Amino acid sequence: MDKTVILGGSGYIGSNVSKALHQQGIEVVALSRKDVDLEDSAAAVSKLAGHLLDAENLVICSAITRTSANDTNSCNQNIKQLQTIITALQTYLPKRVIYLSAADVYGHYGSRATESAVLTPQNEYGAFKVFAENMLRINFAARCKLSVLRFSGVFGGDQDTTSLIYRLHSSVINKKTISLSNNGSSKRDFVPVTLLAEAIKQLVRCNTCGTFNVSTGQELNIVELVNLIEHNCDKKAELNLTSDKSDRDFDLSLDNSKLISHFPTLCIPNLYDALTRFLCELPHEQ
Repeated sequence: MDKTVILGGSGYIGSNVSKALHQQGIEVVALSRKDVDLEDSAAAVSKLAGHLLDAENLVICSAITRTSANDTNSCNQNIKQLQTIITALQTYLPKRVIYLSAADVYGHYGSRATESAVLTPQNEYGAFKVFAENMLRINFAARCKLSVLRFSGVFGGDQDTTSLIYRLHSSVINKKTISLSNNGSSKRDFVPVTLLAEAIKQLVRCNTCGTFNVSTGQELNIVELVNLIEHNCDKKAELNLTSDKSDRDFDLSLDNSKLISHFPTLCIPNLYDALTRFLCELPHEQ
């Protein structure tokens, strides 16, 4: 049975990936900050190396995300975590390493960014992800099966209380005003956490590696998303639309052609169907 170590295993994405792999009979070691504090490099390197000793796979979900903090300090913290991981991997390197990156590496690209697009991050989090991808490639691409997954807007599954979809739904249910700049017209794609977990599941079971966009290949703007929520819960949103633009008002979606070509058995859900299923699981009353 292949042992898979998941860093950030108690977080939202990590816990859903852990559950999906465990259900497939894969031995999972889900590590949280309590198990290995990656910012405490003196102690963490030996602890992490011990967990990696007989592991076949390492999935790196750990990071301070953009929604938690997005500044120079959080970037430095992420770099410190990465340094600990790379040092431990120099001692024990699993057969496969899967790194969860982000769509932020593409910056303000527009629609259907491909994996070969020039990376032009526009914030500290995106800049860190580009740096981390390159550091892992430089150190390990020739020595293991290294894969990088880029995605945005994950939703659904267990512990989802932070996704944009969840927050918008909560605002509609609780009759809170939703203020949207750029008239809510900025387009995004959104990824069911089940699709991300399935992609990782296939990676740990095969010899394929590389950089892949994980997306449904579909996109919608924020007003369309609010309209879907209104229809699902039969409540009217209190919308405040302005023409002002914030630093998040740009279109960004990812092309998933490469993912589909390398994993033809991967089931890509219809975005609207996946959103509807998730919304149906949420309470429709205060």
